[in-house]
Amino acid sequence: MGKFVIACPSCGRYTEASTGFFAKKQIPCSCGYTIQVKTDRMTTRECPHCGNMVAYDQAKGNDAVCPVCQNQIMTEQIRSKMVEFVCPSCSCHLSAAKDAASYTCPLWSRFLGLIEKGEKKTLIPCYKGIDVYDMPREFARLQAQDMGKIGAMQDLLRGVGKIIGVKTSVNVDNAHMEEVEREPSALAQRGNMALEDGDFSGADEYFERALDANPADAYAYLGKFLVRYQFSSLDDFENKVCRLEESKEFKRAEQFADIVLAKKLKSFRELNEIKIERMHLIDVLKKISQKKIEEEPLRLMREAEKLRQQEMIQRAAYDEACARVKSRISYEDAPYIARLEEEFDAKIKDVQRKIEEEISINKGARDSFDDEISNLYNQKASLGLFKGKEKKAIQIKIDEIQNKMNQIESEPQVQNKYQNQLNQINREKRAEVNKITADIGSKYTMPKFEDFADCTRN
Repeated sequence: MGKFVIACPSCGRYTEASTGFFAKKQIPCSCGYTIQVKTDRMTTRECPHCGNMVAYDQAKGNDAVCPVCQNQIMTEQIRSKMVEFVCPSCSCHLSAAKDAASYTCPLWSRFLGLIEKGEKKTLIPCYKGIDVYDMPREFARLQAQDMGKIGAMQDLLRGVGKIIGVKTSVNVDNAHMEEVEREPSALAQRGNMALEDGDFSGADEYFERALDANPADAYAYLGKFLVRYQFSSLDDFENKVCRLEESKEFKRAEQFADIVLAKKLKSFRELNEIKIERMHLIDVLKKISQKKIEEEPLRLMREAEKLRQQEMIQRAAYDEACARVKSRISYEDAPYIARLEEEFDAKIKDVQRKIEEEISINKGARDSFDDEISNLYNQKASLGLFKGKEKKAIQIKIDEIQNKMNQIESEPQVQNKYQNQLNQINREKRAEVNKITADIGSKYTMPKFEDFADCTRN
C-alpha cells in the first residue's frame, strides 16, 4: 500500500490518500467536500511531448502517461531536474526541484496552517509503537499523547475536555464512575475460581486473557499478584509480609481499582506496613539483645576450654605417677615371673612331646594298614575268574583292616585331645603370675587422680 498526496477539487487543499485493496475510497475534507479518491485523484497537466493539456492519475506519479501521445508526462529532462523523497512526517511520496533550498509537504503544510491559525485550532499528535524522540521536529512544541501506555484514552479524553471547556463535567463523570463498584470480568472470575482450586498456572492464564481484553482490569492485576505469592485471596496473607513496592501487579490494581476495591487494597497495604514495622521493631530488639546472647556462649566456651586444659595437665601428672609405680612393681616381680614361666613352659613342652609321639605312632600304624590292604588287593586281583570264595574272604579281611585304620586318631584329633590340658596349664600360669603381681603390688599405693588437682594451679 503506497501513500500519495491528493488535492481537494473544491478548496484546493491537500490531504493524504493511499492505494491498495484496503485503502479508503472516500476522504472527508475540512471544507465539507468528500473527496472521491478513485475519480478526484485525476488532475491536469500540459504534456511536454504533444503540448496538450491532459488529465492523468496522481497516484501513478512518474509512471503516469499522456493519454494522447502515450509518452510519460514526467520526461527524463524534467525527472533529471527533480528529486524524489518520502515526507518524514506523513510518509507520502513527493518530488521537488533539485535546486530548491526547501520544500514544504502540501499535506504537512495543512497541519502547520491549522496550528498557525491560533488557539482555536489545537493539534494533539497521537503516536504508538515509536520512540518519542523519533517524532518530527515540528511536534517539539506540541504535547503528544502515547497511545501505547495504559490509560492513554482517559488521558486523551481529559486533554480534549480541557480544550473544549468541559473539564468540570468530565471530572464529575469520572468521580461518579469511581464510586460505582465494578464486578470482575468473566475471565477474572474464572481466574479467581482457579485460585480457589489451587490451579495457579491456569489462574495466571485467565488473568492474562482478561488483561488482553481490558488492560485496565484491576481484578486481573490483583489476581496475578495473588498467583505470584501462590495464595487464593488477600486473607491468606494474615501471617505473611510482602514487598508491595516491588509488585507491579499490585500497583496496577491500585491504579485501576474502583472505590470498593481501592479501600480493600488500601487496608491491605496499611496492614502490611504495620506488619513490616513490627518486624523492624523485632529486628531492633534482637540486635540489642544479640550481644548479650552472643557473650554467654563465648564465656561458656572459654570456661570449658580452661577446664579442658586443666584436666589435660592433671591427667598427664597422674599418668606419669602411675607409670612410675607400675615400673617399680614390674622390676620387683620380674624374677618370680621368669621362674614361673620356665616351670610352665616345661609342662607345655612335655604335653607337646606326647602329642608328637602319639601322632607318629598313629601315622606308622596307618601306613602299616595301608601296606597290608594294598597286598590283599593285589592277591585278590591275581585270583582267577572262578575263585569267588577266595576273593570274598580277602575282601572281608580288607574291610576289617579298614575298620581298624578308621579307629586310629588323626593329627587334629590328637591335638584336640590334648588342647584342654594345654589350656589348663596356661590358666594356671596366668593365675600364678597375677598372684605374684598382686602380692608385690599390695606393697605399693597407687596414686589417685584427684590428688593431682594442685598441678593445674602452678
